[in-house]
Amino acid sequence: MKWSLAKRAAASWAMALAVLVAATAAQADIVIDEFSERTSPWWPAALSAGGAIGITDTGLTTVPGGVRTTYLTYSTGDIPGLDTVGAYIFIAAGPPAVDLLEYSSTTGAVGGLSVRYAGASQGALVLDLSGAGFLRIDLAGYDAPGSQPMPFSVLLISDHGGANQQSVNLPGQVVAAGAQPLFIALNSVPSNVDFANINLLEVSFYDLPKGTDFRIDRIVATAIPEPATVALLGLGLGTLALGRRRKR
Repeated sequence: MKWSLAKRAAASWAMALAVLVAATAAQADIVIDEFSERTSPWWPAALSAGGAIGITDTGLTTVPGGVRTTYLTYSTGDIPGLDTVGAYIFIAAGPPAVDLLEYSSTTGAVGGLSVRYAGASQGALVLDLSGAGFLRIDLAGYDAPGSQPMPFSVLLISDHGGANQQSVNLPGQVVAAGAQPLFIALNSVPSNVDFANINLLEVSFYDLPKGTDFRIDRIVATAIPEPATVALLGLGLGTLALGRRRKR
């Protein structure tokens, strides 16, 4: 009888896990950018005094809406003219192919970096994120003196320029050095945004600590935080089933 109950419990957990896996597979990730293309002749970008610069890459075949605009900002510098901030898109032929958007600053400069996707004209981009629960930003690396936190945010606008325009700004923070995925829950801030009709998406890193260097490998909208979530759920359910068996 004990074995029968344990087997039934294990079968129930396995069925729940299978349903979750199937649901996850049904909702494909939406790749926003893998930084495998650049078309603007103005790369690399660099600033050595206060201000901002925007670089627009057009005709992109791997980016929703075909257009990406990258904004580099220089806020303050200990030694203007010598302290700098910079950004560049590295495209590697591979293998392995490692395409990256990199931001870097000298030890006296504070700046920021934003990446905007809005199509060639207002309302031209139409992203359906209604089936996505998270935006994932894959960092290939992050380094700052003393591993200072790095704030970032995600701006989403629906019906851009229309009568029903709505927007939401979702905040986040990088708190550890090294390569890591960053997750932003799309419903983490209450809003009236129509996630089935997103016309502008912008990822911004701002007030970056002096001497910061980070690299973005990929931006993707996904139904769940990461594949490891499924594995963790399986481990948790298995542990629970084992615990029940021992108690009996």
